[in-house]
Amino acid sequence: MSTEQWRRIGELFEKALALTQAERADFLAACCQGDAVVRAELESLLAHARPEDSLFSNMPEHPSASEAD
Repeated sequence: MSTEQWRRIGELFEKALALTQAERADFLAACCQGDAVVRAELESLLAHARPEDSLFSNMPEHPSASEAD
């Protein structure tokens, strides 16, 4: 798989995690048109994903004033 495909998978994975199961099928169909490799990898990742798998899951919801600077 190319570097570009992995970059795209990372971006799409983050977006797909925010969706419900029902919304994901339509999302994958729309964003993976013609790229069966990317779609298959996303489906595999999503099948094993947990909510905490997001890249942003460990960020505080409201950073303190000292963290915001």
